[in-house]
Amino acid sequence: MAGGGGDDLKLQGPWASPHVLRVRLALGLRGVSYQYVEEQDLKKDSIELLLQSTRPVLVHGGEPVRGTSLNMVQYVDEAFAGVGPSLLPDDPFERAAARYLADFIDDTLIKAMYTASWGKTDGERAEGKKQAAAAVETLEGALRERSKPFFGGDMAGFVDVVLGSLLVWVRASDPMQDVKTFDPTTTPLLAEWTKHFGALTAVDEVMPEEAKLAKIFPMASPARRRSGGWFNHMVSALLFVFVFLPLVRKWWYTISPGWVEPAAEEIPRVISLALSMAFAGWFMERCRIVFATLMKVSTP
Repeated sequence: MAGGGGDDLKLQGPWASPHVLRVRLALGLRGVSYQYVEEQDLKKDSIELLLQSTRPVLVHGGEPVRGTSLNMVQYVDEAFAGVGPSLLPDDPFERAAARYLADFIDDTLIKAMYTASWGKTDGERAEGKKQAAAAVETLEGALRERSKPFFGGDMAGFVDVVLGSLLVWVRASDPMQDVKTFDPTTTPLLAEWTKHFGALTAVDEVMPEEAKLAKIFPMASPARRRSGGWFNHMVSALLFVFVFLPLVRKWWYTISPGWVEPAAEEIPRVISLALSMAFAGWFMERCRIVFATLMKVSTP
């Protein structure tokens, strides 16, 4: 890295944090030298890194730069004005527009992404996917208005850094939701933007590996929750056979004294049928997940 901070500028944080990454991207694109202290120990709450905007620790000249990662990116842009191209535009109106989009990404897109992948219920995850899709459409429209390869124009700028820090998280979490966030069909400009941004040397040098990031995601992703649904099917079948049916039989026998109960040898057949139905439900769900995964992999 070219110049600027050197030993006086230190950044500390986990490699998997998109908020740490955006500060590294800002420093790299500005050409500012710095020391990076990587936190290796990722705890079980690793997915919370997506929401922890204050996780990076940036120290300049012995003084910590306080605030969120957005504040730190803006600090880098202002404190090292003489090093490399500026991330924020000079025009006040365009600067305000860039800050608005950056806030929109943090306040809307990131939260929707988190809910879509790790919401507590199917309903929450579905709503998260819907909100994330709407946020991406908004960003597609903003890039269309620019008529340039980057949000910053001909070069990557403030918004590119903020959105670009989420790229690897998007690619790693898309398979969990059976979606493609930056789809060339629905968001062609953003899909092309990901190629331009990823091809930048300063970006390639610090971008984490998608496979490495995916390994730290918890087992409780929606797709995996569904794949374990066989247990719920089995429990439901057993409750139906041993609890619900006896109650119905007792009630029916009460109102119909002349009713003849089925022979004892028929009961195992009923149990077998119920368990077979539960297994069929589990097998069909597994086939659906495998098919969706294959379709995801085969999609260019």
